[in-house]
Amino acid sequence: MPFSLVHHGLRLTLRESEPESRLDSFTAEFGWEKAVYPERDGMLREVVWSGYDVELRFVVDDVTGCPYFFITTGMWNSCLSLTKLAEGRLDVYSCQELFDALESARSVADRRHALLMVALGGSHGFDEDVFEAIREALGAPEADIRKAAVYAMGYTPSVRYKPLLGSLRERDPEGRHGRRVIPGRSRVGRLSEWDGGTGVSRSARRVASHDDLRRRAAHRVGLERHTPRGQRRSGGGGERGLHGLRPRAHRHR
Repeated sequence: MPFSLVHHGLRLTLRESEPESRLDSFTAEFGWEKAVYPERDGMLREVVWSGYDVELRFVVDDVTGCPYFFITTGMWNSCLSLTKLAEGRLDVYSCQELFDALESARSVADRRHALLMVALGGSHGFDEDVFEAIREALGAPEADIRKAAVYAMGYTPSVRYKPLLGSLRERDPEGRHGRRVIPGRSRVGRLSEWDGGTGVSRSARRVASHDDLRRRAAHRVGLERHTPRGQRRSGGGGERGLHGLRPRAHRHR
């Protein structure tokens, strides 16, 4: 993009059965050009539709298996309006749905997945509700939930997580997950330099490097990559009804 200051819209998690094709149709209305960046060098496959001063960036998260996208542009008002338009035109999970799924999840697998979905579906800036969900999960008796909580921090890095990680290192009986994910220097502290909790970065392409770091973290804490049935690992589609999330007639964000 031809500017140095980039605003990031909300990450919108898609319920569409063929999300990339649906985004093709949506962006065709604006005449945006499409570019595909294959999975390589530790970065997830990414599809970018771009116009004069705007980009729509689409990725399939490799741990949850959920497709998501967000808008980047140099003008904050344009970012908000385009995000709102996309939210109304496309079938996306609302924040309320994601938090409801987390609250109603019962099994360890469903709770872990729901927590990651809440973090993935958050903003690029610090979100107090997401922070509280992660903080609560760090105190769970199940090691898999605590591992997922550490990993979830990477979706929106913030220095606010540092005290939680320090506490986890001291009391975690299952291998001190904070230390395993963050050898030597805090991964969350390093990534927080990206946006400082503001949702603004200096380069949109650096988003991909965070995917790489999250993937390494997933390996360290034992989270498996998700491969939707009948799809390649780097494919462009997700599944409907991901772990307790079901289509609803009305959605509110």
